[in-house]
Amino acid sequence: PQTQDLIETLLVTGSLLPREEIQVGPEIEGYRLIEIFAEVGDTVKKGQILARLSREVLDIQMAQNTANAAKAKATIAQQKASLDQMLAQEAEATSAVERTRQLRKTGVASQETLDERERAVKVASAQVAAARETLNAAEADAVLVQAQRSELDLKLQRTEVRAPDNGIVLARDARIGSIVLSTRSEPLFRIARDGAVDLDAEVPEVALPRIAV
Repeated sequence: PQTQDLIETLLVTGSLLPREEIQVGPEIEGYRLIEIFAEVGDTVKKGQILARLSREVLDIQMAQNTANAAKAKATIAQQKASLDQMLAQEAEATSAVERTRQLRKTGVASQETLDERERAVKVASAQVAAARETLNAAEADAVLVQAQRSELDLKLQRTEVRAPDNGIVLARDARIGSIVLSTRSEPLFRIARDGAVDLDAEVPEVALPRIAV
């Protein structure tokens, strides 16, 4: 005879639940889902691509933005050249007025000539102001185009649905060809963070004293 441990098995009914569930949904909407790279049970890493959305429309918008940026750059260069020309004309008109005023003191130049050249200075100053306003508007347009490009870059990045953390894919509701919407009731993927899963089960009260971790 010998002493042995008697192992008792307790049958329980319950559910396996993720300790912390991550719901992964689209960050942009209205684009078709074209590729899926993760399935239920897959272990995924943070930043891993789970699915990819169509980007043809965004590529077209990016090409248009590139053209607009080049156009804005050319416009700014043109307006700067125009402003430089207007400033030169203003300086020339101002210099002509000063010369005429000196000549007017000696009686060589008439008052009519002085008045005419003073009017020319006012016209030149108005043209300079208008050129500055046009240049400011062109620079503002360039800033707007750059902001639109940054927005397009962000949208292009978001066409790749990535895992926000390490874990195991619990469910996949993503379907090839579907149009993703941020208002959809079900996320594209459900992930158990770090793969931690708990058993949620009910144990008879009489068995509790005999249970250990």
